[in-house]
Amino acid sequence: FGLKQAGSWWASMGKENMKRVFEESNNMAEYDRIIREDFVSGEWGDRRQEIVFIGAKLDEDRIRAALDDCLCTDEQMKDYKQLILDAIAEYMESS
Repeated sequence: FGLKQAGSWWASMGKENMKRVFEESNNMAEYDRIIREDFVSGEWGDRRQEIVFIGAKLDEDRIRAALDDCLCTDEQMKDYKQLILDAIAEYMESS
C-alpha cells in the first residue's frame, strides 16, 4: 500500500499565472491541453483525486458501489462549500 503526491493543482495558481509559466517555457500546446482536458469544472479547475487499484480478480462493480456510497449528497456538498468559505473568511479576518 502506498500514497504518492503528484504535485500541486494548476488551478491553485490561477489561469493567468499558469499561462505565464507555459509562455515562459514556450509550451503553450501543453497549456491548451491542460485547459481542454483537465479543467473539466469551472468551479474546481483541475482539482481532483484519483485512485488506482492493482490486483487480480478485483470486483470492480463492488469497489465502484462502495466508493459511490462515500460521495456527498448535493446538500452535504453545499454545507462543505460553506465551511470552506467560512474558514477563508475567518483566516482573512485574522491576517
